[in-house]
Amino acid sequence: MIPSLYAYALLQCLSRFVQTKSVVVPIVMIYGFTALLHVPMCWVLVFGLGMGSRGAAVANGVSNWVNVVLLGLCEDLD
Repeated sequence: MIPSLYAYALLQCLSRFVQTKSVVVPIVMIYGFTALLHVPMCWVLVFGLGMGSRGAAVANGVSNWVNVVLLGLCEDLD
């Protein structure tokens, strides 16, 4: 879980920055896409590969980093 904290910190800064520019729809779309990606990825890591709670932590970290990258790209486009 600790590696995902770096992504979470960046994610909070990026989301606040994009919100101050009143660009909310891309944030909702990005978070929705990541949530749809997170569910099957978490299931595969936890049950498919048998990683248990470590798989859930890895899925959480990957989802946070995907959010950071997509919000960073969204912020550059605006």
